[in-house]
Amino acid sequence: MIKKLIIILLLLTSQNTLYPMKLVPKYLNRNTPSFSNKEFQERIIKPPSFTPPDVIPKEMATHINSIDKDVIQMAKAAKARGFNTNQTAAIIGNLYHESKLNPSQKQYGKGPGRGLAQYTKGDKRYEYMQKKSNTNNQNVNDTSFQFNHILDEMLHSDPQITSNAWLGQKNQQDFLNTDNLKEATNMVSSKFLRPGKPQLQKRENISEYIKYLMGLHGLWNLNMLKNLKEEAL
Repeated sequence: MIKKLIIILLLLTSQNTLYPMKLVPKYLNRNTPSFSNKEFQERIIKPPSFTPPDVIPKEMATHINSIDKDVIQMAKAAKARGFNTNQTAAIIGNLYHESKLNPSQKQYGKGPGRGLAQYTKGDKRYEYMQKKSNTNNQNVNDTSFQFNHILDEMLHSDPQITSNAWLGQKNQQDFLNTDNLKEATNMVSSKFLRPGKPQLQKRENISEYIKYLMGLHGLWNLNMLKNLKEEAL
């Protein structure tokens, strides 16, 4: 009797070693994988692999190293405000297309566009941004100030102050609900920035590359970790 109890205890101990309690699948069968603690940690901690986009915009190839830090700081700021990865890449990609992320950028050909988003000099949105910088004693040509102002406008569009940046709450809500990079890029361009010549393909290519850079710096979508964890369990 004692021998039988010892054998049962040994079997239970070995089973618990092979399959830690928290990692035992609900239904053990041949099609249900089991992972050790070490394997589980590796799958969760190790970031997904990121492959460079097929099309890298020519203008970025020679310029990206000089603004790499700005891209990452912007991405962190946007993610901290609740924008998902594709929305963030779409925002930064559009701003790169508009100004190369230069907050002092003036529109080519002596046009009225100014700053990261190329707001039209003299209109309500541009004037409000200037007023806001003066009120807060901040430099209107500071990258961080302009970018956070743009995020404010995207999240809290006020028709009385910023002439309704999204041209309606529905457009704003559609953007905040999307998790598709192409869709998000097009919405930022057509519904928020509204340029005369959109050049959407270029904007999409740049946004794709921005997303790639975010991946290299560990700023991937947190949903990826969630999916990996669910897959392991």
